[in-house]
Amino acid sequence: MMRDENGNSYNDKRKKRSIWCRPSCIPVSIVILLIVLVVLVPLLDQPNVVQLATPSTPITLHCSDECRLSLVESIPEGHMYPPNMTHISTKNVWLDLIDEAQTSIEIASFYWSLRFNEEYPYNSSIEGEQVFQALYAAGSKRNINLKIAQNWPTKLYPNIDTDYLVKKKAAQVRSLNFSKLLGNGVLHTKFWIVDRTHFYIGSANMDWRSLTQVINYSNLNRTNGIIIDNHTH
Repeated sequence: MMRDENGNSYNDKRKKRSIWCRPSCIPVSIVILLIVLVVLVPLLDQPNVVQLATPSTPITLHCSDECRLSLVESIPEGHMYPPNMTHISTKNVWLDLIDEAQTSIEIASFYWSLRFNEEYPYNSSIEGEQVFQALYAAGSKRNINLKIAQNWPTKLYPNIDTDYLVKKKAAQVRSLNFSKLLGNGVLHTKFWIVDRTHFYIGSANMDWRSLTQVINYSNLNRTNGIIIDNHTH
């Protein structure tokens, strides 16, 4: 049996390395990912996002007795499935969450391009337009507390949609400049938290093309009780 200079066999080393690849590590990885996402939530309440600061409102997680996890998909136009196959569409899930919201909708996003663009008029952009108008109505007419954290606007991603929501006083928007915060990178997260009860985590950007032009997979979790609380001390 071959051994290294410390007397450890190479088989033992391979066994140690394999521990990190076991299926049992997957649930732990998922929990860690969710915790990382939850840490971003306090940023929605921070007026200054240029510098990192210690959150003033600690987050507490609660486990509800009942929850339902669903797979959500975006299917490109023209992509056909057999008649007996069904899927939950991203657009319908977003509209349902907006309609069901009672107090708050909190969204973390990379960029926004939901609305119909007269310069490049595509009929399939209607789905993004529907989502945008529903969010606008929720924040401006239904008094839903709409909060958005997004990546810092650029020439390529100007975030005109969220500028409109701010001008109409329909949403509070915070833009994160990762170049100043961390030296590099972007806010690439996509998740929704509704009434601190239901949450959506996925790959779809707030872009009409993510609803009708590309395939995206996401998760929707519905619970019967509050899962995230902010307690001010």
